Amino acid sequence: MQSTSVSGRRRSLAVLLSFALLSFARGAEVPITIAMLFPATDPGYLTGVEAREGASLALEELKPTFKRLGFELRLETFDDKRSPDEGRKQAQRILEDPSILAVVGAMNSSVTLAASEVLATGNVGMVSPKSTNPLVTERGLLNVNRIVARDDAQAGGAVDFLVDQLDLKSALVMTDTSTYGKGLFNQFKAAADSRGLKVTGYYNEKTDFTRVIADIQQDKPNVVYYAGTSDVGVPFLKAIRAAKLDVVFMGADGIDNDQFRQGAGKDAVGVYHTGIAAPPAAYPRANTFIARFKKTFGKNPDVNQVLGYDAFRVVAQAIVDAVRRNGNLKPSREAVEKALRQVTVRNLITGEVKFNSAGDRINASMFVLKVGEDLVSRVSASLVVKLSKK
Repeated sequence: MQSTSVSGRRRSLAVLLSFALLSFARGAEVPITIAMLFPATDPGYLTGVEAREGASLALEELKPTFKRLGFELRLETFDDKRSPDEGRKQAQRILEDPSILAVVGAMNSSVTLAASEVLATGNVGMVSPKSTNPLVTERGLLNVNRIVARDDAQAGGAVDFLVDQLDLKSALVMTDTSTYGKGLFNQFKAAADSRGLKVTGYYNEKTDFTRVIADIQQDKPNVVYYAGTSDVGVPFLKAIRAAKLDVVFMGADGIDNDQFRQGAGKDAVGVYHTGIAAPPAAYPRANTFIARFKKTFGKNPDVNQVLGYDAFRVVAQAIVDAVRRNGNLKPSREAVEKALRQVTVRNLITGEVKFNSAGDRINASMFVLKVGEDLVSRVSASLVVKLSKK
């Protein structure tokens, strides 16, 4: 009896030890978090929510890679509410979480400009899927990168298209009062002046378009160039259509989304806009992504999901590079920041990503798209993007 009791106790101890070892093995995975900074609760602006959907697919794909290295890869959302002040607050929260090694975001240029300065104090690298203002990468910050072309490429390409392809002579410009919109206007005006496209007026408005409509009727510009996002773009376009104005409407990537196309409905047909990415189906490598996305979310992806997916993969690859350089141990934020600027990621949906010395993407793509009768934007022209720095 005593022998049996001792044997039983030994078996119990063995079982407990095995559970302890199993628990230790599971707990041995060190958490690595990639933060995502975007407006998560703004019903009038879905770009960030869409980008996170793409990032979440990338997260699931990459978890096994990190697990083999001994890490648990996580994604945590921080809501900047499209406010630079809120962006600074959220950036401070990111700094205070030691598991966060890098950031995907922000989406809006004004928020990226504000948050990046806070994150730079802690060497937290970031990759924006969407911010296009030239100032984002012209301040000499080592932690800021983006995977899209800048506003000077967008606006300059738009002017070239209007002059060379549509043979237009004059334009009226309206912004939505945002940093993004004002930056686009400055670049559009400079490009228009250099190409002889006359700008008949500049307006900065969010709700009352009465004066803008009146001046379009009076000055009769060939094109209205809207520099802003969908929440203002939809009512502005509807006001133009309601006034039955015979004018081309063109925007930038801020209206390159279903929120604009579906919101404007039939009024969106014929609208031109530049895009920092093509529709997903236009990319040869997108078929698997489209199928997985539709299975997961029950809908087709748009460009924002593609950009969120690619940006997350870029950040994750930089972390993997930094891990390997650190003897397969968790790297410092500074090491990841450095790895981001040096990273090369091939076979992304939008192609290869490498950054120049300023954090701008080398060989970034730019497109002019036109909304069809089925409310789908299709590529009308591809534009060459030139970078001022190597």
